[in-house]
Amino acid sequence: MNKKLLLLISLIGLLSSFHLEKSVQVTFKNSSDETFKELHVWIMHEKFDFYDIKPGQSTHAITVSAIYNSCAIKVTTLKGKIGFIPVDHVGETAQTNGLKSFSLTIISDINGKRQLKFID
Repeated sequence: MNKKLLLLISLIGLLSSFHLEKSVQVTFKNSSDETFKELHVWIMHEKFDFYDIKPGQSTHAITVSAIYNSCAIKVTTLKGKIGFIPVDHVGETAQTNGLKSFSLTIISDINGKRQLKFID
């Protein structure tokens, strides 16, 4: 009887461990040559704030329930503010588990207008 009870308790514990909440660990890397004095990120209606991200550095990981291939971002550097608003791709599937790392850089067009870009 004790062996059956122990087996039942072990089985319940094993099955309950499979019911883990899904989440994604997300980081943002500054791949530009400017320090991000402020980095504000909006993911699934949540806002995350980071400060003083130097070139080559990444933020600490944040945990979100899901994320798409881009998100709304506002960066402040010594040269000014730059924003990025993603295009809504119909049918795009959100990532709901694992790790996601975004690398961000700043480019200037021929008119000198600065843009924030996601790079692979």
